[in-house]
Amino acid sequence: MATKPHVLCRTVRLAERRLMRGQGRPDNQAHLYTPPAALADIPRSELELWRCAAIPRLCNSKWIVPSPVITIGNERFRCPEALFQPSFLGMEACGIHETTYNSIMKCDVDIRKDLYANTVLSGGTTMYPGIADRMQKEITALAPSTMKIKIIAPPERKYSVWIGGSILASLSTFQQMWISKQEYDESGPSIVHRKCF
Repeated sequence: MATKPHVLCRTVRLAERRLMRGQGRPDNQAHLYTPPAALADIPRSELELWRCAAIPRLCNSKWIVPSPVITIGNERFRCPEALFQPSFLGMEACGIHETTYNSIMKCDVDIRKDLYANTVLSGGTTMYPGIADRMQKEITALAPSTMKIKIIAPPERKYSVWIGGSILASLSTFQQMWISKQEYDESGPSIVHRKCF
């Protein structure tokens, strides 16, 4: 069953929250707490710490959050792993590496080489440390052995979509595609097809 990447990422974010909630474990075992700000998708330093690198010395680190001290265990690894194995969330879907591979394979044969050599990661979900290396490894295993695989993970990838949208909006050629609220109210969604395509 094919899944659209944006749907998978949203599902992973929701599952990440579920994994981060208390799991009813005894007090002597690791448990989780999701701050209300995280539930509202408001970036906070605590949430960024929860998403920090899977460094062995931090594996069972204690973090100060707006409530008591908590211990975070293997949940730190389960959240990003769900991107590659959605079955962890009970989903019958392809992982991001398989979705990327399938998308490339549906493209014209002549451009596949360029797509394999220029796969760009963007968005906050790609900020997990090591995700570019993992993606490289997984796609290399799927792709033909003659293909050069290159995963590009720019440091500013968390904001790449916003930056790209900002650049696009500043282009004079794009400004003629802008749709005012009045135009949309008068024509409805069909205005998009008339002005943008």
